[in-house]
Amino acid sequence: MSHDSFDKTNAVETHGYRPEAEPEVIALLQGAFGPGWGDGAFWRWKHADRPGFSPLDVRIYRFAGRLIGCWHMAQRNVRLGPGLEIAASVEGDYAMHPDFRGVGMGRDAASLREVRALAERGIVARFGFTSSTLFERVYRPKLGYRRIRAVTSHYRKLISDKGVQERLRVVGERLRAQGVIQKLVREAPLTVRIDVPGFSPCQLVIEQNSSHCGAVLDREPDLAVRLPLLLLSLRSSVALRAALAALLTGRVRIRHAMRFVRRGLGALVR
Repeated sequence: MSHDSFDKTNAVETHGYRPEAEPEVIALLQGAFGPGWGDGAFWRWKHADRPGFSPLDVRIYRFAGRLIGCWHMAQRNVRLGPGLEIAASVEGDYAMHPDFRGVGMGRDAASLREVRALAERGIVARFGFTSSTLFERVYRPKLGYRRIRAVTSHYRKLISDKGVQERLRVVGERLRAQGVIQKLVREAPLTVRIDVPGFSPCQLVIEQNSSHCGAVLDREPDLAVRLPLLLLSLRSSVALRAALAALLTGRVRIRHAMRFVRRGLGALVR
């Protein structure tokens, strides 16, 4: 570290959040991340107006009275196992004025002070989210962070009737590719009325060359099915097993089953 960097680092003062500092903090964040980061209303929603917010959750750094850096966190309890919880911080919105980047302030002044402040609150683990580029350039070499697996499962969220209908259309396309279904729709389309709780009923129509699903219920169904949304979000590799379990527990209900069976038998013997 150069002499100038040493002087800058040791002259930095730090304190917790004070309402009068809000415009300076927002200006610094917008300067670091661009105007698209957000405005004052967004910052207050994310930090100051957040349930459980403490002025200690924001650290402000000043040099000669000028705000040159900020750091934000939220305290959360993390459950590591049955009966074992630890206090942890989830951190983000860390910004530094360009004049103070590269002088080691984040490592030597800010980081050490943050660690002491967190320890006094009983926080023993720190977590944050960043891009791979920033992790390799800043957080790993300068702050000693380590990457952990952040995703253990993936979920698909269907939030509209259109989303459910599109998902059902894809299911219809997969069914249409099956030989038995091809025989079934050789002379007439297969119509299935589907009811997913929380969404409008829809009609899946499987034809020889296409499948479509919509809200217009203008055909007598060959089969009527009521099923939970969860089944539409599962991977195909586990959907069949889940569907059988749901059927046995009554979460999937089927009507007109005999009508469907008669049509299926008729198609197979032709």
